[in-house]
Amino acid sequence: MTTTIDSASSDHQPSVSIVMAVHNDAEFVRRAIDSALSQTEANIEVICVDDASTDDTAAVVRNMTSDPRLKLIGLEANCSAYQARRVGIAAASAPYILFLDGDDELAPNAAEVTLAKARDSSADVVGFGVEMVMPPGQGTPRFERSLQPVHPELLGEHIVHGLFPPGQPAQGHLWKYLFDRELLCHAYAQADESFQFYRANDIPVSFLALSAARRYVSTSKRLYRYFFRRGTSGQSIDTIDRFLFYLSAIDSLESIGEQVPEHARASYRSARRSLISNLVRDCLERTTGDLQEQCFDLLLSRVGALDIVLAAADFCREALPMLVERLSHLEVPFVEHARSVVVTTSHLKTGGLQGVVAAQAHILSGAGIDVTVALHHDHDIDHPITPDARNATVVGTSWAEKIQSFLDICSEVGADVVFDHHLLYNEYWPFYALAARAVGIGTIGWVHNFALRPIFNGSTRTSFIASNLRTLEDTVVLSPTDVAFWTMNGVDNAVYLPNPPSPILIEQGVASDPKQLGTAPIELVWWGRLQQSTKQVSELLKVAARLRDLGTEFHLSIIGPDGPDLTRAALLREAQHNGLEETVDVLGPLHGEELSSALRRADVCLMTSSIEGFPLTLVEGQALGLPVVMYDVPWLAYLGGNDGVRTVPQRDAGQMALEIASFVEDPPSYEAASAAALESARRILDLDFGSLYRKLIEKQLDADHRPAPTPEASELLLRLSIEYAERTARALARSRAEAKSLKNKLASAPFTPLSSKVEVPGIENFQQYRKNRSSFLRRFIAKILPSTWKQANFIAERNAKWNRTALNSIVGQQQEIARSLNGLQQAAKESAARTAALERSLRADRDEFRNT
Repeated sequence: MTTTIDSASSDHQPSVSIVMAVHNDAEFVRRAIDSALSQTEANIEVICVDDASTDDTAAVVRNMTSDPRLKLIGLEANCSAYQARRVGIAAASAPYILFLDGDDELAPNAAEVTLAKARDSSADVVGFGVEMVMPPGQGTPRFERSLQPVHPELLGEHIVHGLFPPGQPAQGHLWKYLFDRELLCHAYAQADESFQFYRANDIPVSFLALSAARRYVSTSKRLYRYFFRRGTSGQSIDTIDRFLFYLSAIDSLESIGEQVPEHARASYRSARRSLISNLVRDCLERTTGDLQEQCFDLLLSRVGALDIVLAAADFCREALPMLVERLSHLEVPFVEHARSVVVTTSHLKTGGLQGVVAAQAHILSGAGIDVTVALHHDHDIDHPITPDARNATVVGTSWAEKIQSFLDICSEVGADVVFDHHLLYNEYWPFYALAARAVGIGTIGWVHNFALRPIFNGSTRTSFIASNLRTLEDTVVLSPTDVAFWTMNGVDNAVYLPNPPSPILIEQGVASDPKQLGTAPIELVWWGRLQQSTKQVSELLKVAARLRDLGTEFHLSIIGPDGPDLTRAALLREAQHNGLEETVDVLGPLHGEELSSALRRADVCLMTSSIEGFPLTLVEGQALGLPVVMYDVPWLAYLGGNDGVRTVPQRDAGQMALEIASFVEDPPSYEAASAAALESARRILDLDFGSLYRKLIEKQLDADHRPAPTPEASELLLRLSIEYAERTARALARSRAEAKSLKNKLASAPFTPLSSKVEVPGIENFQQYRKNRSSFLRRFIAKILPSTWKQANFIAERNAKWNRTALNSIVGQQQEIARSLNGLQQAAKESAARTAALERSLRADRDEFRNT
């Protein structure tokens, strides 16, 4: 029931009705109404609906009703702003409606600008910009930016999708728009008249109205003044009741769930996740201790673990530590007999990890387990999946949609467990694991490299991985040393399993007889991706040079595709520069029989990697009877008892050459090493990986696969941690020194005006030479010295100014200047080459970890 106090009636229909729902706004409401009545568009009405205020709000409004355009409607009981706006809309007589909260203000031209826009474009919704007014010393520029209109125009079903874009925070404020009154009446007509919403009370109306709109246009003018921290915005949460008030936002949006049209469903689901993420952030940032736990439990009981994870994945990823703490205890059903496994990774292009996935799918299928390989990118599949396995693609435009797509795949195939092979390469895997746990599916993760790889790369990924591994049922690593590392970092679910034999190894099997060394030259082979940062491919040329110095007749084939920091062309140039073009072939990538034939012709496999988890090429080579000479990677479990491998210290190319030469000098030792290589490869092929994977899933692995840390492992990890940390420190120091040196050279270099009259021997176009030099230096500085970019611009501008004012003053100095420029250019190129190589190396490592 309402009590209405009308001002003097008007003789004509207003063009715009400004609807104000107010409650206990006595401190601010006069300024709000003044801003409405002061519109440059005079033909308006202001309908103020007082939602049973307990302060002087109604009195303040009543004292202003001498203006005939202002109407006060008083509600006898507090019914929420949602109901107050309903009353205001019903009382409005204009064809268009603006909204104004009692603690905000309208710009003077708000009605005029929006009305003109609506009329000129026949739009039923007009969006406009918002000015945020913050307390002194505070600012929320990101929130303010999010309130500004993005789309100049939207039509039909694209309107709601554009204004509530999936994967973006929901902005459902009614006061951001001018509405055709009929849209608002239609929205309210779809909801129960008894609903009362005290939080997020405008989003049900705005969502339904925009879902039904025909044409939306916008202006970038900021026509609404939003006063942050008035009303309920920004208030702290100090009681359960306060959190329950915020939690009621879910009720508001869910009230329209059945009325949302099909074309708006994706936007609705995203908007709901956005509201949930606000509550997750409230728990994270505005509560502590027991209150945080109580509030999170309330949210959990209201929306469920899955919705919390999906919401945080899209909108509040900083809450991950809290989610891990609160949700990792969720139990998944014990798997007594594994029937279905979903194996997931990013893609199946060329790579060792991809080979493991393909092999694993083959082995699981052979063990009678239903296999589905779920890829995030299914283009360019270089490792075909066994025909017995399904292939599925994860789709979606936001992380929540991708996770839901992944869960749908798991549901469709009745997955007992997930094998995730992408732990090292993204920071979203914990959300996938928690989401799967929320629906009763456990995840087993594979860490495909040595545990110290992040330290080797100079990244901070180790702490992230360690803190999130408890979201997994088990974490599979590739050596007992890795188990020791993660165990000492508080991870209690690490297990050791070797990698399965690669598809190439499964197909070719193990040779029956050891190789015998033929007549000279000895054939050496290396294959893999040309990645200098970790595989140190250029070291092969040093080995070749040492063999030449020893007088050993040899031929080396380097096989593999270009890597992120080294190409076949660059390696060929380096070989030619060192006079090795007759003894070293850089063949590029080979496949199928062409690759197999090249490997069968070889006598010795070389490995120069600085860090590896479980190199499949090592086993593939030994299966052909190839002895291996390699730089030492002492954590590799495969090396234990393997007499077919000879290791030398890292980067000791001379010692590697001596080991190769010793085979030539002692053929019987070569044959013995070949026999030992076959034996070691056979041990891998003889392992029953199908049985191992079943035991892993069914939690039946014995203690040998969960070894306790040993003093030897601890000593190795400590030594390598120091070595890798100092390696990174030296690399950064070199980079800084070279950058500083170049900066100093640039600052002290002579700058000479350009002249088309100047001729310098050896330089046909001196002006173009100067231009190219300047461009090179500026590009180089932009890469490694962002802080000096302004300085470089200043220097270039100063140089140009000198060019214009003194073009003919330097003819007599050109020979000396040319020599100076040549020296500077050469120094810059050398410095650029060293720094670029370092950058490529570090970037390649980081890209490998971040690549999705």
